[in-house]
Amino acid sequence: MRTMEKAVKSKSDVVGTATYSVFDNVQEAVDNLGEATVLDLINSQTRTNKMNEIRVRATGKPSKAALQSQAIAMITPEEFAEVHGDQPALENLIASKVAELQTEIDAAKAAEPATVEGDDDVEAPSSDEA
Repeated sequence: MRTMEKAVKSKSDVVGTATYSVFDNVQEAVDNLGEATVLDLINSQTRTNKMNEIRVRATGKPSKAALQSQAIAMITPEEFAEVHGDQPALENLIASKVAELQTEIDAAKAAEPATVEGDDDVEAPSSDEA
């Protein structure tokens, strides 16, 4: 497990710094956060990822913040160890991961746009009902 920090911005102004843990495996997360919290985080992120997929199809591109978050999540422990303590190198690594993601997005742009109305969670029909 490693501890990371990220500047928190609001309207382009830095309003604070978030300090958070990055776990090396699921068991480490469960040991530190508890199974219920890990499950809640997984479910929350799964929902967010699916909503972002729909936004990408509708707009043709994810937000800059979404791309950077995905890029950071792609960094392996080995890559992080190589740039640890070197802010410019870390920024370059993140930029290269963003570029990889953008290449994948550009290649997948042929998908049909989807529209979703409303803001409420509703349970999808089970595969038995579909």
